[in-house]
Amino acid sequence: MGLPAGYGVLVTRPTHQAQGLCRTLEAAGAMVWLLPALEIEPLSAAELPAEAVAPLGRADWLVFVSPNAVRHGLACMARHGIRPRADVRIGAVGKGTERALAEAGLAVSAVPDAGFTSEDLAAEAAFGDMRGQHVMIVRGDTGRGWLGAHLRACGAQVDYLAVYRAVRPRVDVAPVREALQSGRLHSVIITSARGLDNLWFMLGDSGRESMQRLALVTVSRRIARHAEQGGHTGPIVVAASPADGDLLEAVHQASEHHNTR
Repeated sequence: MGLPAGYGVLVTRPTHQAQGLCRTLEAAGAMVWLLPALEIEPLSAAELPAEAVAPLGRADWLVFVSPNAVRHGLACMARHGIRPRADVRIGAVGKGTERALAEAGLAVSAVPDAGFTSEDLAAEAAFGDMRGQHVMIVRGDTGRGWLGAHLRACGAQVDYLAVYRAVRPRVDVAPVREALQSGRLHSVIITSARGLDNLWFMLGDSGRESMQRLALVTVSRRIARHAEQGGHTGPIVVAASPADGDLLEAVHQASEHHNTR
């Protein structure tokens, strides 16, 4: 079943991660606008010298929080000639991260069967008794601290390595503002709280007010609460996962609100 004729969707993923989702939405009949609300920048070689990266080659566990963490973490290791231990165990916060590791030839020891959050990963049996285990968590420069605190409470030694930063991109927002003003946008897809904050800033006060009346499709109740606390008044649909197919299904659900107006 396709989307309603003329149904407009704003995609805010970083450009390099958005193309598949845009094609999926367009195939379902959506009119798609792409406005990246985040841009991923790898940390420089000067910011990640060999001595900072070396612990990745000694750790008992490597935990990657996102596909970007895999991409930039492994590139950083390769740059310094560092390899994981042969017996290292690898954790992935979600299925997309697991796929990125598999594409790099790395087998995952722990990934949530359902869910894609730090809490879901921590619930895996492999993370029960962590006494004597050294865990390196590979992430961006502003990641949450919940997982590290939890694993420390389970007895692990935990260190973080930030390998990328998420920045607000400099892009032309005029087409999106015009689409908002003309009523051609109906849903917006947001996959991070920081991306939502950036989008609000980029659109300005009037654009933010218009966007907050649209249906919001997101990937967690935490982001949904952030949107509500920031003044979002439109319907909110939480997708089953960040996968393109699940986001499309959530957009279908959001479009039902459009149909009843």
